[in-house]
Amino acid sequence: MKYVVDTSAILAGSQYDFYEKKYFQTHWKNFDNLINNGTIVSTESVYKELIAKDDSMADWAKDKKYMFQKIDNDVLEMGNYFSREFSNWYKKGTTSKENWADPEVIAYAKINELILVTQEGWNMNAKSDLKFKIPTICSRMGAYCHIRDKYDEGIKDHVGFQCIDFLELIKRENLHLHF
Repeated sequence: MKYVVDTSAILAGSQYDFYEKKYFQTHWKNFDNLINNGTIVSTESVYKELIAKDDSMADWAKDKKYMFQKIDNDVLEMGNYFSREFSNWYKKGTTSKENWADPEVIAYAKINELILVTQEGWNMNAKSDLKFKIPTICSRMGAYCHIRDKYDEGIKDHVGFQCIDFLELIKRENLHLHF
């Protein structure tokens, strides 16, 4: 299995977040090992979001710059799909002054049949695409999603394109074990 991580999954290791590196050292050491062997990647737009933070996570991203993949035309073309199918969500994000990696990381996962790891909540019952989060978009694009205690019963978990949270990554890759 290969994973692409969203900014929120990486920031889960920052100070005061769910899986702060100081207290989950084994998890993050194993996470880094998966980066080093190419099992975990991300995109350039995630790198830009992390660098914009200008803190310890920006330093971490600079040290791991090799994990952030360049995108190709297929990923760029997916923007047209997003602007059609999720127009309010796409317009809201692309008109923001901040870096916004969501469309790029979703498109990269979908096109390459990867498992997207995010800490965003899954608001599956949202009526307006203005309120959609990464798992909602992924689910509506046919991905199997497993976010916190919610999972997609209608889609098999062996499909390539999936969306999971950091806890599910810990379970699947045994990040909690000392190797």
